[in-house]
Amino acid sequence: MLRASLPHEYHWGVPKTLANSALKVPRNLPVSEISMTGATTYCFRHNLTLPFIYALVITLNSAIIYVMERAKMSIMTIIEGIEPLASNLWKARIPPHEVQTFGTPFDTRGEVSVVSVVNAEQHGNSGLKFSPSEARTLNLGTSSEVLIINVGQSDLNPSSGDLNELDDVGYSLGSGDQEFLRLCKELPIDACEAAEKLLNMIRAEWPGDLQKGGRNNFKNKPDNFWYVIVQPRKGNLSITVRGTEDRFSPSSFDLRPDRPGYTRFFLENLQQVPEAFRIISNSKRKTR
Repeated sequence: MLRASLPHEYHWGVPKTLANSALKVPRNLPVSEISMTGATTYCFRHNLTLPFIYALVITLNSAIIYVMERAKMSIMTIIEGIEPLASNLWKARIPPHEVQTFGTPFDTRGEVSVVSVVNAEQHGNSGLKFSPSEARTLNLGTSSEVLIINVGQSDLNPSSGDLNELDDVGYSLGSGDQEFLRLCKELPIDACEAAEKLLNMIRAEWPGDLQKGGRNNFKNKPDNFWYVIVQPRKGNLSITVRGTEDRFSPSSFDLRPDRPGYTRFFLENLQQVPEAFRIISNSKRKTR
């Protein structure tokens, strides 16, 4: 059984810091009342003026954004009824359509699905808890039988030191890569994390650096087998790879023709990263 979990404070009301704002928003105002209708009703009940209503609505809209962003970062997946098979290996029952929520599978064969996770923790007597952003569908089977492998600690967090310093896996990020990551901070959290993860996966496989062009465009050097545009307004990355659409099909992305001999798609979240890396890898390897 698969379900999502949020910290208690995000179920019932706005954070305490917002509840103690200058407008004296009630400490436990339900999220269901954070709307124009709810705020208006609340103000009329307490004989508040129209300007106060507008001010309250603006504050509460900010509260919604804050709560949703914090909650998105705190969502955890809980799988109940797991059966331990060995150290860091469990068997569970999850329908295939729910397994797909962990992202595009690397393979689809046989009856048994295989999912890898990091930083998994025991939940209760027979449950497993982990971040869905750290889960990968290695194989999508046709049955509800799933093998879950805990592969250890995450290595996707940015280093606290200099980004140009050689890290433990033997690759470094050049000045262009670093500029790209700084610009990606203007994207939504999911898209920013996806950009960082994808770049690290690429650099682990192929050394190089991104070279900034006009506006938010970057091309890979020395081999321009992929090209990326950071799009803060659209909240995604536009990625162009060398090769026509049929080379990368089938794909979960909406593949579009770019300039002759190139294909474009859009990356928005962590779950899309494995498929994006597959396409970029195919673009590179087909040209060798």
